[in-house]
Amino acid sequence: MPTLDVPEERLRKFKYRGKEASVRRQQRMAVSLELRKARKEEQALKRRNITACSPEPASEKPAKGVSVSLSLDDIVRGVNSSDPLLCFQATQAARKMLSRERNPPLKLIIDAGLIPRLVEFLKSSLHPHLQFEAAWALTNIASGTSEQTRAVVEAGAIQPLIELLSSPCVAVCEQAVWALGNIAGDGPQFRDVVISSNAIPHLLALVSSAVPITFLRNITWTLSNLCRNKNPYPCEEAVKQLLPVLLHLLQHHDSEVLSDTCWALSYLTDGCNERIGRVVDTGVLPRLVELMTSLELCVLTPSLRTVGNIVTGTDQQTQMAIDAGMLRVLPQLLRHPKSSIQKEAAWALSNVAAGPHQHIQQLITYNLLPPLVALLKNGEFRVQKEAVWMVANFTMGATVNQLFQLLHSGVLEPLMRLLTAPDVKIVVLILDVISYFLQEAEKLYEKDNLCLLIEELGGIDRIEALQLHENRQIAQTALSIIEKHFTEVSDFGADTGALCVRSRRSPQLPREPPARRLQARRAPEERAGGLAAACPAPDVPRPRARTQARGRTAAGARRAGPARRRARARLREAAAAAEAARAAGVRLRGGGGGGGGDSGLGSVGATRVRAPGRAPIPWAPPPGRLGRGVCVPARTPAPSPEP
Repeated sequence: MPTLDVPEERLRKFKYRGKEASVRRQQRMAVSLELRKARKEEQALKRRNITACSPEPASEKPAKGVSVSLSLDDIVRGVNSSDPLLCFQATQAARKMLSRERNPPLKLIIDAGLIPRLVEFLKSSLHPHLQFEAAWALTNIASGTSEQTRAVVEAGAIQPLIELLSSPCVAVCEQAVWALGNIAGDGPQFRDVVISSNAIPHLLALVSSAVPITFLRNITWTLSNLCRNKNPYPCEEAVKQLLPVLLHLLQHHDSEVLSDTCWALSYLTDGCNERIGRVVDTGVLPRLVELMTSLELCVLTPSLRTVGNIVTGTDQQTQMAIDAGMLRVLPQLLRHPKSSIQKEAAWALSNVAAGPHQHIQQLITYNLLPPLVALLKNGEFRVQKEAVWMVANFTMGATVNQLFQLLHSGVLEPLMRLLTAPDVKIVVLILDVISYFLQEAEKLYEKDNLCLLIEELGGIDRIEALQLHENRQIAQTALSIIEKHFTEVSDFGADTGALCVRSRRSPQLPREPPARRLQARRAPEERAGGLAAACPAPDVPRPRARTQARGRTAAGARRAGPARRRARARLREAAAAAEAARAAGVRLRGGGGGGGGDSGLGSVGATRVRAPGRAPIPWAPPPGRLGRGVCVPARTPAPSPEP
């Protein structure tokens, strides 16, 4: 063997050195895929029974010393035998093969034609042990792909399984519940087949305090799968049957029972206002808000999701959630160590902020602005996006006084930093919020103060830079803000032969990680959130701030410096004069905004109603968001993976 090949092979096997970058990338992707698959298996809609020691029926124990380690051919012969003992042994051997933790031979069992015989064994009331093994095997087959589940359904297994729900043997009954849960969890088609087969009354009859806790967990999980999936939703009659029992299970102490019950309610509230109303009318909200304080993530997540779905409904439904105390709990959830909880909480608050100004005032009353600003500054990318949506909805529905309280909370600084985010929809949304702030400040003759504040935060430089963004909507929105509110000419872009509008310069602030807004769920996965932003169009000519300035040389642009200094001096003189007049009690340029008296960035406490004729920012309503009569409809499903 060549001596030089050994070190090379060892390097390629154990070290990064000697490996191509593409090979390392493929290895990382393979490892990442394996981890995702492992997590997916943990959160699967279906469950395989791979327990080594499961409860068995008390009667008809297998004969001692009889080997059940059979080959597939032996299993086929045994299953088709007329001897009940051979049938039992072959069925048990097939079940053990299907209970392997990794790569169970589901396809081999199906191709061997065993499913029809297993369905026949479900009807063997004189042999409960055989029924148990057959139900277990069918449970694991139904945990596979949709095609494998279909093979179980088309073999006629649903009706015999429903009949086993009345079996006197608890183990057989529990295994039938498990199998039906796997079939219902496959999708809306088989879920509706289970419902139309009258399975719900039999399942509800099993719910009692006398059943073992493991059995009750399986029942609750199966009920949640009967509530899952839309297009279509479960029928109204089924929902009416399920809701009273779900309300009863919500009072249970077991975390798994509570988790699956909350997930069931989250599926039932993920829809139109009528569907939300049916759940809210049961009086479930106080208990859901109580569960939002749970320390167990498996309970906290679905309860928060359900309340978040409820506040996507009408103003009255949102007010009922507020009255139940959700705003008392959400501040601590915004500070939760798990970013997924922060994201869900911010999403719920963004939908509360999309309501009338009375709801917005309660956000202020419960001191939710400081944790919101903290998330905008330090939160993860996906959490920041939800917080930006809350700011946008707050801005559109707020009174003048509420708007100034938002500004005084320090929200502008993180918004300016997020202008460098790579998410087109969020950047456009922030630009529209800034434009709206400036419009409102102009009505109150406070625009100069706001412009100076934006300058101090480095916002002008960022907005100017966005004039050359590759996305046409971002470039045009930034250009509009600069032209309308900041009027100086600068040498930015002089080297390209075109001038951009510019106002003041301020030291650049460090970039923060960008933010993103999900989907939660009214279509998570993935909903179309945000503004109807145009797709990047690099082939479209970038806008020029001043058409008459095209072709100016760099020297000509530099000669504009004195004009900038003079304009800056005039702006500061105007601001100083306004402050002096305000201090002297003199009102400049007549009445404005919506009432008399002093009002502005320096007087948050002034009482003033917003001007009735306030024009909204000219943006298109984002697709997929359900609104409640505000300029920025933000009714979207929330973001995080379901179990």
